[in-house]
Amino acid sequence: MRLPIVAIFVFLWGVSVPKASAEVFDRFERARATYQAGEYEEAAREFSSLANDEALLLENPMIVIESRKYLGVSLLFLGDERGAAREFEALLRMEPGYRLDPVAFPGPALDRFEEVRQKLERERQDEERRAREALEASQRREIELNIEREIRLKMLEELARKERVEIRNSRGLALLPFGIGQFRNGHRAAGIFFAASQAAFGGMALGTYIAHAALPSANDPTRDRELILTAEKRRAALNWASAGAFTLVYLISILDAQIRYVPVIVEERERELPELEEKRSIDFGLTPAGLEMRF
Repeated sequence: MRLPIVAIFVFLWGVSVPKASAEVFDRFERARATYQAGEYEEAAREFSSLANDEALLLENPMIVIESRKYLGVSLLFLGDERGAAREFEALLRMEPGYRLDPVAFPGPALDRFEEVRQKLERERQDEERRAREALEASQRREIELNIEREIRLKMLEELARKERVEIRNSRGLALLPFGIGQFRNGHRAAGIFFAASQAAFGGMALGTYIAHAALPSANDPTRDRELILTAEKRRAALNWASAGAFTLVYLISILDAQIRYVPVIVEERERELPELEEKRSIDFGLTPAGLEMRF
């Protein structure tokens, strides 16, 4: 019983559609004949009814476009320029590339239509420009964020590479010569000065001692006694002077290391960072067999 009812409904619908289209076309032709007869007020009412028919917009949008064209020209003849511009704008928003036939329509209608078209074109260009500028600004911001992110990652990587190590210092080391106490306290310049000074005076003391020991005995009858005694005194004096200078500098270095003693030494050491593994992405997709997960 259901099947015949459905068939009847389909048949009636197929017959009614061409009938409705024919009626709309007849209405449009009557309105255009009214327009051509110069009855613009009546033509405007008829074209307005067609142009604002929402159902017709879905069934036959070209009838709506043509109706808006004639409606706009009719309103222009009636002195309603704002209404004409409104209809032309609605037409161009539906069909941006539409143009009026210069043979079928008068110059004022063509000029007004062109003004509206150029206005919409400027708006379109302004909108495209704003969209382009917004896109460029968004891209610049994205680039800036990426740069900031890279800088922060570099800083974090540098911080991660550096390891701060605290080393307990010893006052006993400050008693050692050659600026060891200064080096341990982190006073490199003072350590170099004391190391060089003590090395120089220590070397001089050792050299003069060896030179003094190498002198022949003053009791040797074959030697000039007075000359040997004079050399002994001179070399002994240099040895005592250099040894005294070494001792003085050494004591000063001990005093300096104790006064400027640093109990804890902080050192920064480089450490190797582990290599980052390549991230694997997981994709999900539908296949005939069902949901598939891909790595």
